[in-house]
Amino acid sequence: MTRKQQQFLAQKGISKPSITNGLALSNIGLGTYLGDATEEHDTGYIQAIQKSVMLGCNLIDTAINYRGQRSELNVSKALQQIFANSDITRDELVIATKGGFTPSDWRSGRIGRDARQDMKDFYQYSVAPILGKDATGNERINFIEADFIEWAFNQSLHNLSLAKINIYYLHNPEMSLETLGEDTFYTELEKTFYFLESQVKAGKLGIYGFATWSGFLADESEANYLNLEKVLETAKHAGGDNHSFKVIQLPYNQAKTEASDKLNQNGHSILDAAKANNLTVFTNVSLNQGKDFDRFTPESMINFLIEDERIDCALIGMKDPNKVERNLKQIL
Repeated sequence: MTRKQQQFLAQKGISKPSITNGLALSNIGLGTYLGDATEEHDTGYIQAIQKSVMLGCNLIDTAINYRGQRSELNVSKALQQIFANSDITRDELVIATKGGFTPSDWRSGRIGRDARQDMKDFYQYSVAPILGKDATGNERINFIEADFIEWAFNQSLHNLSLAKINIYYLHNPEMSLETLGEDTFYTELEKTFYFLESQVKAGKLGIYGFATWSGFLADESEANYLNLEKVLETAKHAGGDNHSFKVIQLPYNQAKTEASDKLNQNGHSILDAAKANNLTVFTNVSLNQGKDFDRFTPESMINFLIEDERIDCALIGMKDPNKVERNLKQIL
């Protein structure tokens, strides 16, 4: 698969792809987080994905909860159109998704007034019965337990119309860490890693890891602090020395540099600790959602990331096809 991805990137003129953990990646990936549950934004994402892939971006990042599952459906439709209208094949692309948050169900356009309540309701009335649980009074919206992740993983395969997901993240697991407490969290995490390792062996998954917001950046004394060494030890318990926990995603950009500056991983930064353990590293909020364009240009923020050898791929949300070329021009 790596060879086909390398050939695709070379044909598109991507001169310095990231070769990491069995993947060949464009240095910029397309994210699908922001936007409304509208046909306008559906169309924007579908067109932006197609345009990005045709230009040489081979990494598409999504999550089951993004836009109430609509983003995964948009990725599916875009891929179907790409495969039908070009000679690009599935093996040339890298598709990443996430599970952990209870999604809403906005696939038919029905949106509640309170997104968080939508998530709790969907868990109580649609997910918990499948898992054989009574969720009356449930207040959680984030789960890392194996039965929930098994449901979410299979639902993502269905939404994406794929037989295999290249990268699967547990999504903001630090939220479950705060809820469950450290001992229960790591006990449940090991069970979930066993499940994910089984999906790797079954050919339905490439590699897995964590997509975090605050967990790898927190102080060691905080309840949401994730220690990478302990996470990797848990993965070894589940998958042995050749486990497939190979990737992390975290916020990092020219304006938000804690991932490089904060030495909270046994005396090292999370970026240095990740690279020391040969993990693939993705950044999210790579442009900080445009909040710092008064200080930095989009071009300088992108260059800041792609010139950092610790970063394999910078994710940029692209639901506007008119901005795709601007965002990708530094790697073309």
